[in-house]
Amino acid sequence: MKNRWLMLALIIVGVFGWRLSSTAQPSEIPSRPFSVGDTLTLTYGDGGTHHECRVEELRGIFLRCEAPPRQSGEYWINFSTLKGFDVKRRR
Repeated sequence: MKNRWLMLALIIVGVFGWRLSSTAQPSEIPSRPFSVGDTLTLTYGDGGTHHECRVEELRGIFLRCEAPPRQSGEYWINFSTLKGFDVKRRR
């Protein structure tokens, strides 16, 4: 009976360890030519819609922009959905 519990515990610990080791490490995230505080002009693939964004935080493929006027809360953008961007001003 002890062997069964030991095997079950080892399997659970092994799966848990494998799951933790398969997450993305910060060193795997590519560097960007902009940083927090930069103002970007973002271009979307839906016909070239432009949007201005002052970067406040970077997390993987997401960037948090300063909230537009008359909008409260956080404003996050998935960087992989953009067609392009231009660094407009460094702070």
